[in-house]
Amino acid sequence: MKKIIAGVLMLSSMVAGAQKFEAGVSGGWGGTPFADNPPTDFSQIHDITLCGGSVVDSISTNIEDVYGNVQSYGKKGGNGGTCSTLYFYSGEYITSVTGRYGSRVDSMVITTNYGRTLSKGGNGGGGDFKYTANDQFQIAGFAGRSGSKLDAVGVIYLRSY
Repeated sequence: MKKIIAGVLMLSSMVAGAQKFEAGVSGGWGGTPFADNPPTDFSQIHDITLCGGSVVDSISTNIEDVYGNVQSYGKKGGNGGTCSTLYFYSGEYITSVTGRYGSRVDSMVITTNYGRTLSKGGNGGGGDFKYTANDQFQIAGFAGRSGSKLDAVGVIYLRSY
């Protein structure tokens, strides 16, 4: 029998006057925990790369600060699957992260305010997840668990000003 978790964890903190919190995670107990940490001068996501086949193998996010410098949160997950990258336009941001999960993240779709999507994974999983942004909070990173695959995923919200 597979163990499945689908908890919602909300952590709040103040980062130089900016409120951030974590929502999730959806997935399994494998791998080790991770959480992106948006810098105080976070401007927007620069690009996201998803790799996968029948499941999501990895996610990698690069962000841009207010000065135009690009920084990486690092790769979470393994080296399998084929990879696709979505480069964000100025002013573009994530409006939703949806997918399916079981003992790991089976599929994931990232949608932006411009209607563009990035997706990977298959049709498996026993549960659905959906994280959405609004006019007060934007999705500025990801949290979860990873090892050789992306085992669980949630999002990091940062207050929009």
